[in-house]
Amino acid sequence: GFEGFIPSGIPLKRGEDGKYSPVAAEADELAGFLLTPQKISGTGDVVAPLLERGRVRVTRLPEAAFDVTTLTAANPLFVLQED
Repeated sequence: GFEGFIPSGIPLKRGEDGKYSPVAAEADELAGFLLTPQKISGTGDVVAPLLERGRVRVTRLPEAAFDVTTLTAANPLFVLQED
């Protein structure tokens, strides 16, 4: 898990309840990336900015992030670069 904060760049999926959580499986649908790091305090929801489209260098994403290059379906709003 994360130690006190969620780092920026974590890929996120949208749940059925409308809330976002980290991508954790190849079948997950990429909704975007966490734009800024967020401190975890308590067990409540965290309100945070989401990058919804753009060019992302996957080699610069946090080590704890799921490898988005292995997702079953690509999100057409993102260009994923390897360099």
